[in-house]
Amino acid sequence: MLILALGALVLLGLVLWFVSLEIAGRRHGIFVALVVVVLVEAVVAGGGADVPIGILRPSFFGQDFRVPDVIILAAIAARVVVAPWRRIGPLAMVWIPFIVIYATGSLTGFLNDLPPMDVLYQSKTLFYLVGGAVVASGADLRRLANSAGTCALVLAPLVPLALLLRTSGTVVSVDLPLQRLPRLGLLSTDTITMLVGIGAGALLIETVREQPRLRVVIACVVLMLGPMSGAQRASYISLAVAVVVLAFVALGSTWHRRSAVTTSQVALGLAALAAVVLFGFVVTRSPGVLVSSIEDAFGGVGNEQSADARISLQDEALEKISEHPWIGSGVGTRIVASVEKGEVNAAAHNIVLDLALRVGLIGLASFVVAVATTAWFGVRAWRLLVSNGCAAVAMSAVIMIGAVLGKALVEPALDKYRLAAVTGISLGLIAVAYEQLRSSPPDKSLSDERSRESKSSPTVSRALWS
Repeated sequence: MLILALGALVLLGLVLWFVSLEIAGRRHGIFVALVVVVLVEAVVAGGGADVPIGILRPSFFGQDFRVPDVIILAAIAARVVVAPWRRIGPLAMVWIPFIVIYATGSLTGFLNDLPPMDVLYQSKTLFYLVGGAVVASGADLRRLANSAGTCALVLAPLVPLALLLRTSGTVVSVDLPLQRLPRLGLLSTDTITMLVGIGAGALLIETVREQPRLRVVIACVVLMLGPMSGAQRASYISLAVAVVVLAFVALGSTWHRRSAVTTSQVALGLAALAAVVLFGFVVTRSPGVLVSSIEDAFGGVGNEQSADARISLQDEALEKISEHPWIGSGVGTRIVASVEKGEVNAAAHNIVLDLALRVGLIGLASFVVAVATTAWFGVRAWRLLVSNGCAAVAMSAVIMIGAVLGKALVEPALDKYRLAAVTGISLGLIAVAYEQLRSSPPDKSLSDERSRESKSSPTVSRALWS
């Protein structure tokens, strides 16, 4: 009851504060509040499912709540109070069919007598997607671009710290009055995925600055090496997606036109990164620390059993999808599969199969269309926005969505509140960037430059280093 009363007071205070920010036209402050809370909670709380009941995870009526929930609720309430009627942008229109279908699937889940806790748990995906997008719709992209490097510098030390704690077997447990933190300093797999997306996005933003800073570039690369501080293969999928998207961006003419990075700066960055890795080898006195970290993620009996369990889950999911292929079985649907240790009752651990299970092929198609259109909006903003920083923020949001969805191919990523929240925030950032593009003339010089370069067929080295 104490936590409930405290939460109500905090929520009321936040609503009043956010209302004042809305009236003053300072919505970026609300966005910053959400981002800070999401990042701090992700860093200190550990794995979402392993957080003990407390102020970071209050539980009421059998349902868990999280700290970002309060920020999102207060932000939505303030928006409704100050500006209840706002024009719906093109990105929101694209997502409305999926939102309606998924919400209908939640009702179907209740009508089909699926476990209420499962229905509510999976339904919260919409809360984080929509809530995160609403809050991020008030972001100032220029200010965000200017602060991205600082954010990377602050977060980067967490990766080597987590690697050191994990490889040394050190467990730091802190007991606070209203919350116990059993594994402080160790990064959860969801947090690592977030750090990978932040590192890749901040790296892109930094490279389009007039004077890129070497220390920020190094910090971004360290963040992208986050999967080495954990032992889960899914994080490496997020890293692979981020690297592939960055590579395509770097090979494109738009990056060549916007970026001031030179060959010597890239060489210095790689040399500095090599020095950091070498220093880590010296400190740990084991040149195989990073290698063993990768082996832990991809080898071992436990990982083999995990892979077998996923195959079994996906086989059962395909069979269940065939029962209601078009409309699905309802949100809250889980499947039972036999594994070596017995039976498991879980999601399919694949976003395609999970959505087909819950909302059918129609709902899955609406999601694919929404994601593809969102990516197209983000790429278009990257290519045509006049501001380099704003354009890079839009493309960084695309990278973050790609990193989350890459992990979602082997994990129920969007069921996890942190990843769903950062995905919603990314959607909101792309919406802001695309609105800026629609309200101002695009940078025609970029289009002209692309046309000239396509005719002259530039080499890869020119696209990267000129």
